[in-house]
Amino acid sequence: MTPLTTNLLATAAAAAVSFTVAGLVRRVALARGIVVPPRPDRWHQVPTPTHGGIGVFAGLLVGAVLAGGLAPSAWPVLLAGAALFVVGWFDDMMPMSALAKMVASLAVAAFFVLTIVNVRPPPMNAALTILAILCFGGLDNAVNLLDNMDGLAAGVTAIAAAALAYTFAAELGPALVAVLA
Repeated sequence: MTPLTTNLLATAAAAAVSFTVAGLVRRVALARGIVVPPRPDRWHQVPTPTHGGIGVFAGLLVGAVLAGGLAPSAWPVLLAGAALFVVGWFDDMMPMSALAKMVASLAVAAFFVLTIVNVRPPPMNAALTILAILCFGGLDNAVNLLDNMDGLAAGVTAIAAAALAYTFAAELGPALVAVLA
């Protein structure tokens, strides 16, 4: 099987698992009243179930396993994703302030960037590393802002991940392409 076929099959399986698990989580959340009521800072007009990230994370893991995305080169991405999943789950359980979410995002960003980059003495490398951490944290918070629009965050990040996998396949290698696809 070609790498493209493997990644397409893994993507389809990941999507199926994600939709199925998210549907089950939604059903349980609605039955148990685990919802966010309409508020001025939210887009929804009816109570909306929380914990949708469980479906997204389950799909990510299934896709990574099926496409061979568990290689050591993909661990920083998977660990950063797991850490952000835990932060999101905690935020669903006990809502966090915007500042707390930003600090958590920057901490995960620092871990991620510093595990994939070698910081060398020239000041430009250090400045670029700091810029990468701030960009990662900023993008994570932008996605978090989209998360109050009922599914928009998952769709936007799926499109962005697929575009990154396609555009930078040669630089990323097969394990990271598998995780992103």
